[in-house]
Amino acid sequence: MGVSLPHMDETTGRAESSSLPEEFAGGRMLVVPRPTVRKALNRPVTNRLLVTDTGIFLRAARHGRARPGGAGQHILLVCTDGSGWVETGDGRFAVQRGDAVLLPAGMAHEYGASDTDPWTLWWFHAVGTDAADLVGAALAAAGGIVTHLRDPAPVASLISQVIDGLDAGTTGGLVRAAQVRERPRARACRVPEPRALSPTRVPPHPASAGDRQGRPRVSR
Repeated sequence: MGVSLPHMDETTGRAESSSLPEEFAGGRMLVVPRPTVRKALNRPVTNRLLVTDTGIFLRAARHGRARPGGAGQHILLVCTDGSGWVETGDGRFAVQRGDAVLLPAGMAHEYGASDTDPWTLWWFHAVGTDAADLVGAALAAAGGIVTHLRDPAPVASLISQVIDGLDAGTTGGLVRAAQVRERPRARACRVPEPRALSPTRVPPHPASAGDRQGRPRVSR
């Protein structure tokens, strides 16, 4: 049986704008066309877990999203540099270098980059028959929507492979690429090679991964 496709937003700027500002220079976003997603969700294997949107935003000043009704997909955000914040019904939490944020589909949320130290964010949206169980298990293990990764580089590298995999489908018309404007003489939509992530290696945190008690809570 296929999976129904809920409403999916495809914007990534502040709530008042769907454009990608100049501050996102050097980033990349790939969005699978919704007819292709619908077909994939009605086929075996691809209906179990499917990435619908993915990308990287480098030092993304003014980046943020507000979804009062939640998203139609599960969302994973991985911060490899800088900082930001995320807010749900449980409160508002700091997101720092090395943190991962997992937002279940349908959960009201808002998040944004720090004004003084904007984050570099690797992210994807996913749906599928197995997605809810996987997200539920991950949240239970982490103890909350925000958890600290000892080394975010392997996760960012995996997302980079997802980006490249979807990008390879553009020649067949399977994926629409939203190209972020680059500065002069820079190649459009460049994704750093995984080895470039080595400077973002995060040393072991005193608190165990997923321990939210030691994380400072940001006031509303």
